[in-house]
Amino acid sequence: MAKRSIEIILEGRNETRSPFSDARAEMKRWEAEVQRTSRNVRAASKAGDEGNAAGQAAAMAAAQERAATLRQTADHRKALADRLAAYKQHKAAEAATRSQALAAAAAAERAATAREAQAGRAALADRLAEFKRAKAMERTLAELHAQEMTASAVKTANATAGPAAAATAQTSRLMRTLIGGSGSAEAKINGVKYALQGLVGAVPGLDMVATSI
Repeated sequence: MAKRSIEIILEGRNETRSPFSDARAEMKRWEAEVQRTSRNVRAASKAGDEGNAAGQAAAMAAAQERAATLRQTADHRKALADRLAAYKQHKAAEAATRSQALAAAAAAERAATAREAQAGRAALADRLAEFKRAKAMERTLAELHAQEMTASAVKTANATAGPAAAATAQTSRLMRTLIGGSGSAEAKINGVKYALQGLVGAVPGLDMVATSI
């Protein structure tokens, strides 16, 4: 809007028509009138010099007409000069007004541009803050998931470590007792197999060992 205001002001710069177009033509007409009366004076003076009474009267009338024309021309020239001075003052005031309007429009355009830039920066800051919040939430969820997985692993390890250790110790003692005791080798092997089958489930993979014996 401010830019359009500047364009309108600049477009109106040459709208005012000079009031002196007709005045110059009128001044040329007065100058031609002066030249005509001067010719009349010269012609009447020549006739008067020849001793013609009528010519002398005509010369006097022509001189009076020329004097009157000169006065009117001077008056007209003065009036034209006054109009020219007034026109110059008007154009100066118009130029000052136009300059003020241009300055105001330019200031309004700069203010509008500044507001747009500030709004853009604010929107960008909001998007950046939203992105940071999303990334922080993502890190928090990842940390919570990692903590949950760690706690589950610890719980599982604690749940299986105790029975497995006890079963391993019991199996070791039983095998030492069976192998070191009296009886045939087949009886000892069957005893170990039975002991292992009794502990299947307490120790992972023990069922395969018991089956292979």
